[in-house]
Amino acid sequence: MFAASTALVVGVGGVARVRAATAVVTAVADGSISSSPIGPTYLGNAAVRAGGTHDGQIMRALFRFDLSEAVPVGAVVRSATITMQVTRMPDGSDSVPPQNSLFELHRVLQGWDEVSVSWNERSSGVPWTAPGASAAGDVARAVSSSAFVSSLGSYTFGSSDALVADIQAWVNAPGTNFGWLLQSQGETTPKTARLFASREAAEGIRPTLSVTFDPPVPATPPVLTVLPVANGQVRFSFSAEASRPYVVEARDFFGAGSWGAVLSLPAPTSATVLTVTNPVAGGAKFFRVRTP
Repeated sequence: MFAASTALVVGVGGVARVRAATAVVTAVADGSISSSPIGPTYLGNAAVRAGGTHDGQIMRALFRFDLSEAVPVGAVVRSATITMQVTRMPDGSDSVPPQNSLFELHRVLQGWDEVSVSWNERSSGVPWTAPGASAAGDVARAVSSSAFVSSLGSYTFGSSDALVADIQAWVNAPGTNFGWLLQSQGETTPKTARLFASREAAEGIRPTLSVTFDPPVPATPPVLTVLPVANGQVRFSFSAEASRPYVVEARDFFGAGSWGAVLSLPAPTSATVLTVTNPVAGGAKFFRVRTP
């Protein structure tokens, strides 16, 4: 589930331009992994756990947010925050008080399954590179965001360059979105563990991701310039915008028939003029160029 809002700025001549939008999404998958027991620890209820337990277990939590319907491809991410709710903490019944600690988010680099993820396996039969998702191939070493956690209540993991970079990468390539791993810096210290509301919790306390972004600028329709036939090749060129892929399509009749892709052009890093060539065949052929 997500919500979105847009800010409008009135430009020259009173023309409104979209300048920024904010999307808020809730987690679509979450889970906990424990050093003991090392098997699946899916709670299937309203909480996940991270930190060190009273008996020496190390707990880590995983969260993933789906941005595909909330932030369009081509958007430029400006800032982001993640809000989580601590719903339970250790007590002091054994005369040892709960310990406060800094909790960190690290970008996950491999896919994982919400139900079967465990300390040793990211999905059933598929191991992490190292137990506990501890290897550089499992999660990024860099901290994406952090928050000091003490008592019950709401905590915000603030915007940072690393957090923005994570989200921008996922917007550009949604298939690389595996979410974040949450761990305590003091996870080897007993009683740093906290229960965090999961996606199954009451609606007001579920983990949420808020993203502020500039929507993609509408593409300028490509204008084709016909070039002389050379070496049996039809040739034409057009001005291509930076960061936009293009697809060249053709069909045999001007006003009828299906368009078929004949060439896919990757997005150039800067504005440029692209030239397309296609073999001359019997009969007429009509071309068009599209971009998302």
